[in-house]
Amino acid sequence: MSRLEEVLDSGPGPGGKRSVSVRYGPDGEVEILGIAEGAEAEAMIARAQAQGVEVRQDADQVNDLFRSGQASSRVPPEVYELMSLMVQFAEEVNEAWAGPGVNE
Repeated sequence: MSRLEEVLDSGPGPGGKRSVSVRYGPDGEVEILGIAEGAEAEAMIARAQAQGVEVRQDADQVNDLFRSGQASSRVPPEVYELMSLMVQFAEEVNEAWAGPGVNE
């Protein structure tokens, strides 16, 4: 795998910037090394750039990993994929229930 370690950047958003430092195992397993919000996220991104670590903007993946939320946790690829599908399903159900005719 080409990306051994990287920092994921949520980009600007209503809740402020978020970042997640991750490392990828040989089998595709994602290890969360650290999570940060606001000024701490900006500092994490700056440190990564100064050290030549790839910084990639991916708000969806940052938010998914932020929900799993624990630094130094290992997320097998199958579990990460399942978590992503569950979050996507929950968002779709929420949007469907919030659609027209709900409070009529």
